[in-house]
Amino acid sequence: MIFAGVHAAKLVYPRLLQERAGDGRLLLRIHDTLILNLEKASVAAPNLYVHSQESGRPVVDVLDGQEFNDNLYEDANNLATITLLRSGDSLQVKGLVGPQHRIEPLMNAERSGGGLVAHIIHEISQSTGVDKAIPIPETGVNALLQARNAGPTPNVPSNVTVEIFVITDKPHHGHFKHTSELIAYICVMLNSVNLRFKKLTMPRVRLLLVGVEKTSVIISKAPFHCSKTRSTCAPWIVRRH
Repeated sequence: MIFAGVHAAKLVYPRLLQERAGDGRLLLRIHDTLILNLEKASVAAPNLYVHSQESGRPVVDVLDGQEFNDNLYEDANNLATITLLRSGDSLQVKGLVGPQHRIEPLMNAERSGGGLVAHIIHEISQSTGVDKAIPIPETGVNALLQARNAGPTPNVPSNVTVEIFVITDKPHHGHFKHTSELIAYICVMLNSVNLRFKKLTMPRVRLLLVGVEKTSVIISKAPFHCSKTRSTCAPWIVRRH
C-alpha cells in the first residue's frame, strides 16, 4: 500500500473471532485495543474496464468487478476498509484500519505460536495527505452561490451513483506487481470515501469504480482547475470507455 507521511510501525497478528455465514459479517481482532466489526463492501462495477498499452498499442481488458468486491470489507464506525484473503486459517489483511492507520502482511516474517501471519500497521500523517486546492477569489464564490440559488430547485434523486474512472501514471502503478493489486488498492481508497459519504442524505451518494487506465505518461503534479477538468475529461472518457 502506498501512502505519504508514514510514521512508527506496529507488529500485529490479526485473527478472526467470529464469522456469521448468514450476512457475511466478520469480527476481526487486529490487536488488543482494535477489533473490527466487518461487513461486506462493494465499490467495483460488474464490468471493470482496464486500459493499458502493449508494445505501444492500446489494450482494453474487461475484468469481473465482483471478484474484487468479494474480498472487500468495511467497518463504518472505525472508518476502516480492508481486503481480506483467507487460505485455511491463514489471513492476509491489507488496507485502512482507521483514518490514520494502514495495515499490510509481512509474508517473510515469522508467524505467531498459533500460526498467525505477521502484519505491520503504519501511521499515516494527515498533514501531508491534504489535497492542494486552487484558491477562488471571494467575488467568484459569491457569483457561484448566486448562480446556484437562482431559479427553481430541481428535483434531486434520493440516490446518486458517481461513476469513477481512474487514470494512474507510471510512477504510481509501477509500485504494483500485478494489475489486480492496483485495483484492490483503488477499491480500498474509493470505499473509504464512500464510508464518509454515508452521512449524506438527500441525495445519498455512492462512488462506483468503472475503469482504470495505466498510462505511461507522467501526470503533472500541478493542481487541476475543476471547471476545466470537468469539461474536458468527460468526452475523453466517453471516447475511451
